Amino acid sequence: MDDYKLLIDLLPEHCWQEEYYWPMQARFEDFLNRNGNTAEACEIVTAEQHEIDLYEAYKSYISYGVYIARKLKMNKLVSSQTV
Repeated sequence: MDDYKLLIDLLPEHCWQEEYYWPMQARFEDFLNRNGNTAEACEIVTAEQHEIDLYEAYKSYISYGVYIARKLKMNKLVSSQTV
């Protein structure tokens, strides 16, 4: 990975809770209402809540990885030719 610089790899706990899980939980009821409380919509909410519960229970042992990298400028090789 010489052509890239790693900027972020693991996000801290508060990012997942405050910026992802808690806002998503706050929208569960609206999501269910918009989708007529169908079995499929309930399954989605149940699956998401299960992931949140697992994270809450095991956050001391696991984390989520997000990899953000920036491409470095390429060094162009300049060759000179004699005519």
